[in-house]
Amino acid sequence: MAHFLLLHGACHGGWCWDPVSTILDAAGHRTTAPDLPCESLDAGLTESADAAVAALPDGVGEVVVVGHSLGALLAPLVAHRVPTRRMVMLAGVVGAPGTSLESLATEDADRDVPLEDSDLEFDTEGRFRFTDAGARRVLYHDCPPDVADASIARLRFQRSMWRDVAEFDTWPQVETLSVVCAEDQVVDPAWSRRVARDRLGVEPIELPGGHSPFLARPAAVAAVLMDGL
Repeated sequence: MAHFLLLHGACHGGWCWDPVSTILDAAGHRTTAPDLPCESLDAGLTESADAAVAALPDGVGEVVVVGHSLGALLAPLVAHRVPTRRMVMLAGVVGAPGTSLESLATEDADRDVPLEDSDLEFDTEGRFRFTDAGARRVLYHDCPPDVADASIARLRFQRSMWRDVAEFDTWPQVETLSVVCAEDQVVDPAWSRRVARDRLGVEPIELPGGHSPFLARPAAVAAVLMDGL
């Protein structure tokens, strides 16, 4: 059996993993899905990784670290700090050792699917959040309407991670999976496939649907996470 540390992406919380956690728990695994401090202006990559590690129970042993979207930036930081059995990037914004998103901007110019002006809103501190219409269009377009409605109501503002440097020198020497969502409207699937092969050195695993498979098809996500454990 495995212990899964499930890291959410921008604007979300641990709640987004609930459907997947339910399946994993029923199969005899254990899960931790913390609310990362995405709203805090003082919490960058390092502090967010600190919060993820602190959420793990004492004596947990090896974990499977799963990073969705922006949470994929944290996954290698966490995997360097705790015994890790497997690292999974799910529709991940995959960075690189010792870099920031800003420093990768040219190399990763094709990463983001273009958003419309109305998809995001910003507060006075410069934090962003998906608007109701934007979330419905790009995050939850393939989710049941009631699931989309409930999720939109729980979205939080997100501090930018654009200039934060990933403070690790090499990729963790652990089994790594990269899961691409074929109809992703946030992270371009073609970029994800290329980065899986060229940056992570793995062949991507493909799921149908959009950027939030933990809500749209949790059984498929759970099956990928459990495969081979």
